[in-house]
Amino acid sequence: GKSVSRVASNGKYLKKFATLNAERMVTNQLEDIAILDRDTKSVVVVDREGKQLIKILQRGTGYELDNPVDVTFDPFGNIYVLDRGKPSLHVFNPKSKLLASFSMAEKDAGSFPRPQAFGLDGAGRVYLFDDRSQRIQVYQ
Repeated sequence: GKSVSRVASNGKYLKKFATLNAERMVTNQLEDIAILDRDTKSVVVVDREGKQLIKILQRGTGYELDNPVDVTFDPFGNIYVLDRGKPSLHVFNPKSKLLASFSMAEKDAGSFPRPQAFGLDGAGRVYLFDDRSQRIQVYQ
């Protein structure tokens, strides 16, 4: 029903946590939660109680999210958003300002034409799974 619910450890329903069409969710060390909203093609960051902290809109200065498919935080609270529609990885600061974008032409070595998921390690390397090539590529 296009909402995120909070449940107790015993599975008992507690309350509606957020109203949006959630695709992916991830938490940071402060227990903030970044949620991809499929309907608005945006990223909503809420605190542990569900209060919205920021929203990364579909379009902003220097970027456009065409089909965001994955999201994560780095240890500094920056938010990484993987866009499958226009294969790219965008990095936003904790206030939702774009810091950097990474993409490659489809014919270039190391390109990711159909990115599906990614992760970061402690050294800041990006591990990106591409559905078309069926491989995980590492970028640093």
